Amino acid sequence: MANPTKTTIVELPPKPRARAKLGLAIVDYATSWVHFTAADKQKIADSGLAWIDARLRSPGSGKILADARAMGLELRGHDWDGETPPGKSWSIADEASGRVDGYKAAVRAIAAGVSVYSANFEVDVWRGEKPGYANPHADEYMEAFFDAFDERTRGTGMRVRYLGFSNPEYFYKTSDLDLDGHPDNTIPGWLLDGRIEGCSAMVYQGQRTAIRKTLDRARKVWSDKLVEAYAGTGRVDAAGDCIGNDAAWTEIAKAGEVPAISFYVGYTAKDNRVQPWETIVRGSKWHRPIVDLARDVLTTPAAS
Repeated sequence: MANPTKTTIVELPPKPRARAKLGLAIVDYATSWVHFTAADKQKIADSGLAWIDARLRSPGSGKILADARAMGLELRGHDWDGETPPGKSWSIADEASGRVDGYKAAVRAIAAGVSVYSANFEVDVWRGEKPGYANPHADEYMEAFFDAFDERTRGTGMRVRYLGFSNPEYFYKTSDLDLDGHPDNTIPGWLLDGRIEGCSAMVYQGQRTAIRKTLDRARKVWSDKLVEAYAGTGRVDAAGDCIGNDAAWTEIAKAGEVPAISFYVGYTAKDNRVQPWETIVRGSKWHRPIVDLARDVLTTPAAS
């Protein structure tokens, strides 16, 4: 009897990931966006950046989004949400304030006409009164916030995301101060069940290893719900330390290590050696222009 034909199993190389989609997140108009000339705005429009994400409570955000609309870019919005006592730095965010804040955020987002709203939950939600510990009611605040936001925006097609500390275990000590059985310093499981689109992880480091470490920590919690990196970009302090790393983000974007990146230029500040808005179209010796980075990522052929 003839030997049966031997089957050869050929392992195919893994399918390459799509390059990250890129956008721009900006806070204020009066000290940042107002500096742009018509030529600067045209550079942004021609760079391949896909969206502008404006802080909706910041004066002039409507002017930023109007320009974005004229450029043909997607309109997105975010706000710093949460509650602190007058003159204090810890959070008193709870279920009741979450309902109010979520409703107000939805009203602002609808009025602005954005397609994506990112609820920016940082220290005003997470920081507890007890030093080093998380606010024990942060999970209740977030659940009430997103429930109220969903009720008000249902049927509009608007997507909503968590933006902030992607893995608060690295910021706060483990505790259960309200005795609800849920560690105060962890992302509650219901945030991962599809109620929101996912997480935009804040990444405000300047070193390549630190950037990747932050993304790895975010993946430990969010896995495929990590939909975007919110990359602090271009600000240089008096000591010459730069937030952001153009080479690292170029590598990450080309490799598709995250689905999307918003380059967040932040506030203008007097002690910055390079104002963050300058990084968008002019660049500096610390960081090349974001418009050039985007064009490189989106148009340079992949290495064979």
